[in-house]
Amino acid sequence: MENNYSTSDTKPQENSVSIIDLLLKIIDRANFIGKIVLYFLIAGILIAIFKPSKYQASSIVVNEAISLDEMNFSGGLSTLRKFGINLGPPGEGLTLEAYPNIITSREVLYEVIQDTFYFSDKDTSMRLVDYINYKDFFFYLKKYTIKLPKTIFRFFFPKKKFTYPSGEAKGQNILFISEGEYEALKVLSSEFVNVDSDIETGLITISVTTFDPNLSASINATLLQKFRHKMQQIYDKKASENLNFIRARFMEAKEELRNAEEEVVKFLKKNSEPTTINLQTELERLKRNVSFKAEVYSELQSQLTQTEIELKRKEPVIRILERPSPPKEPLGPSRSIIVLLFVFLGLILALSVIISLIFIEHYTAKFDPDGKKVQKIKIFFTGLKSIVFRTK
Repeated sequence: MENNYSTSDTKPQENSVSIIDLLLKIIDRANFIGKIVLYFLIAGILIAIFKPSKYQASSIVVNEAISLDEMNFSGGLSTLRKFGINLGPPGEGLTLEAYPNIITSREVLYEVIQDTFYFSDKDTSMRLVDYINYKDFFFYLKKYTIKLPKTIFRFFFPKKKFTYPSGEAKGQNILFISEGEYEALKVLSSEFVNVDSDIETGLITISVTTFDPNLSASINATLLQKFRHKMQQIYDKKASENLNFIRARFMEAKEELRNAEEEVVKFLKKNSEPTTINLQTELERLKRNVSFKAEVYSELQSQLTQTEIELKRKEPVIRILERPSPPKEPLGPSRSIIVLLFVFLGLILALSVIISLIFIEHYTAKFDPDGKKVQKIKIFFTGLKSIVFRTK
């Protein structure tokens, strides 16, 4: 019994790897760990040095765009609806979720890429679309190294190109965009511009990220200007539609009031002194109709005047709470954090490799003591290497 107990008790110790064994193996391979960490340290330093810094300029705006019902002025038209007048469906203003889509819309961004900015790396001013499509040495280096497969593929299978005039077509509601403008719009919307909206507060944060703090602030300011201009166009268009709509209803009410008054005049001419109950009832009905038409006419006249005043006022529908300014610090982690992160990754990788090798050696000694299985694996990988690299 004692022998059986001692044998079963010693087997786990023989077949398992203790923590002390692991530490000893790691200490024995300290040179390997040092090399891996050194390689990662060098890589981290190079990336930290050559990684371009990015600067983010932000601005905050609040939506002051009134809803379409409010553009109809304080429920005056809702009062007219009670009179049974058809004013169309009730208006709905743009929701806060729509503003990021408007800011990053093609029409707004198209105006931005056509604007001129100063680029410190080129020491000159040019349009943003020209700068984004500028082909320098690094463009061709990337094209024939990292993007070489794509370059070869496009050489044999080029994209089908269409010739379009640039800009907005006259007489057509179409905005033609060239290939360079399309690339600039894609870069601007995906890499430069970011928009966040807070439903609770109604605040909209516009962020622009580039390699130059002054350029980030300039693009942000231009984007704000184009966005406010677009929103003002939407507001003015709706206000103008409301004005035309109310004017048409006003002319209809004016004509209806005139007809109602003429009916009263005709009735009194035929019945100068109505004495019967029927005639008196009919006269009262005609007078009530005139009174109703006069009330509608007066209300529409008031709404028409208010709409004309509102349209001429043209107050901005987007209020800027915080204007963009050039950031002082770059975006993202500092260079020292990048180096420390690479050192940590190198250490983790080296320890993972060593621990894996220790367990492989342990279980190889246990399940393949004569080394035949390992030899077969080595022969397989040697043959695979000869096939890939065409060596004997």
